[in-house]
Order: sequence, then structure tokens, then C-alpha cells
Amino acid sequence: MTGKVVVVNLGRSEGMGEARRLATWVAVAEAAGAEVIPIALLPFGRPRLRDALRRGAHVLTARAVPESLAWNSRAALDEIRRLDPVAVVCVTSRTYDPSFHKLSPVVILDFVDKLSTSYRDRAAVTGGVARLGWLSLAGAHRRFEARASRASDAVKVAAGRCDAVALDARWLPNVVEREDAVDQRLARFDLLFFGNLSYAPNIAAVRRLAMLWPLLVAERPGTTLLVAGARPVPEVERLCAQHGWTLRADFPDLRALCSSARLAIVPIDHAAGIQNKVLEAASVGLAQVLTPAVMSGLDTAFPAAVADDDAGLVREAVALLDGYGRREGLAAAALGHVRTHYAAAAWTSWFSTATTLPAGTKGTLPDP
Repeated sequence: MTGKVVVVNLGRSEGMGEARRLATWVAVAEAAGAEVIPIALLPFGRPRLRDALRRGAHVLTARAVPESLAWNSRAALDEIRRLDPVAVVCVTSRTYDPSFHKLSPVVILDFVDKLSTSYRDRAAVTGGVARLGWLSLAGAHRRFEARASRASDAVKVAAGRCDAVALDARWLPNVVEREDAVDQRLARFDLLFFGNLSYAPNIAAVRRLAMLWPLLVAERPGTTLLVAGARPVPEVERLCAQHGWTLRADFPDLRALCSSARLAIVPIDHAAGIQNKVLEAASVGLAQVLTPAVMSGLDTAFPAAVADDDAGLVREAVALLDGYGRREGLAAAALGHVRTHYAAAAWTSWFSTATTLPAGTKGTLPDP
């Protein structure tokens, strides 16, 4: 395809998931031959009164979400109008404005994940006033998602496979760059868990690791664990010290991190969208043990060991740590799988079709 594709995003400096999703759209669109222009919305500033009132009406009627009140849509609309794109991609519903449809023949609403569920899950692991805030946002997004799923004016996409089904959207996963497998023969640690360690679902995962740890060391004495990620909260620091785990607050190089462990474990119960940590580990050939919640964001053929409960996580972890052949086979299968199914080139045909169909025919889009 030819022409300009505008990818609007909030532009948060701490939004690593948003940055990863933006990178996916840039990679897929450029591979399809488009000129990609990312636009960060927060730098446009807050809306003026008239703009805020208009957007407030959209929020009340579930045509937009409350977070859209954080940016100046009038300034953003003027910039997009000037660019005259063939398509506008909205990275999460937080960046969506119904007026985008007046500026481009194609608007892609990328939910990324089902934010109503994500906010509800955050409320489940958060207390106090913050819990009420998450629940309020969950309700607003649930109403928006219900309305958007019935509308036919936007191409609807989600990164998580099960989220895409729930939202009546097309599944477009995050893509990964081609990497060579790491050499784990000199790995210092048995297990690895990594991610943003101030993010509530990841904190809950570390908490779960602490609960199952006595079972694991009873089954396999001497097992070691590396916990890595940015901004570890005091609870994470305390649990690591209590159980003798190594905590690495920052890791500049993913390959070096993954080469230091034999197996990744992701005991997340509340997983929204697609877990980038899983794709990243697979892209360098690290075998993994996942929960069904994590697996739900991936395609059903994704090579990983899946366990329903703590006993299953322990059983799979021990079997893979002690079974070199099975572990290496699973790692190689995962590496090959992401190279085939999670590369930008795998989605360019779908993207070209999605951005060239005439208005009113979005329902005829083939599955990617």
C-alpha cells in the first residue's frame, strides 16, 4: 500500500506496553509499504473548555472513554487533517475520538486489550480509594466496549487473542524482531520472572511465586530464581530477600537476562491482552511455564508448558528443569513459532486489506 498512516498514542514516558504496541504498528505498516507518522497526544496539552464539553458528551454517551479528556483533541484533529492520512490507528481506546472518522477513510480502533477487564483485575489486587477508581474506569470502558463492538465505522483490533474474541475484533498480536537463540549452558539461575515490578499483576505474580516456593524447593532442593524488572516495590524486595531470590532492579539487555536462566515462569492470574515478556523470552529461545490466563493472549499453538494451579506450575517447572531434552525442544519450538507467526511480515497482507477496503465493508475483512 502507499500513503500516510497516522498512529496516535498517548506518548507516556512510562508506558512501556504502549511503546511496544506502537512499535508493532510501525513495523507492520512500514513492512506493508506505508509512510508511518506516530502522533503523541499528551504533548498537545489539555483540552480547552469547549473541547472538554464536547468530549465529555462523548464519554457520557459511551462514544469515548474518560482518559480521552486528558488531551486536546482540537489540536490533534488539526494536525491529522494537515497530514491527510489514508488511515488513522488509535493505540488503545484512550486515544480514540469519533471525529477521526471525518479526517480519514479508515480508522482502526486498537483496543490492545479489554481494558474493562484489565481495570477490574487491577481493582482486585488494589485496595483503598485506588480500588474505587479502577472500578469506575472499568465500568466506563465496559460501556464503551459494548457500544464499539456493535458499531461498524471502525476496524476493531486487539492484541490478546481472547480479548479480540470478546470485543468482536480482529486479532493482531505484537510482533517481535528476529533474534538468535541464547546459549543457556552456563546459566546461573534455574528460573526467571521478569516485568515491571511496580505493576499490580506482576506484583501478584511474585506473591504467588512466594506461595508455591515451599512446594518447589521441597520437590527440587536448591532451585534458584531471578526476579528482574523496573521499579520493584517494597513487597517485591521483601519477598525476594525472604526466599533468597536474586532481585535485579534493572536489566539493560534482554538477551543477557534470558541467557542467565534455564526456564522462564509466568504465574500471572490476571493477564490483559498479550504478555510481551512471553514473546520476548520466546524470541531468544527460552522455554516457559505459563498459566491459562497468560496463554489466552496467544494463539492456541504457542509452544509452552501450561499449568492450571500451583501444583501444576511446580510439576512443570521441575520436569523442565530436570529434563534438558524436553526443555531445549520447547525452547526451539517457541523460537521458530514466533519467527513465523509474530513477525511483521506475517501481518502485512491483512494490514493492506484493512486500510484499502471501502467504507461500510469492514465486516468483510478476512482473519489475519
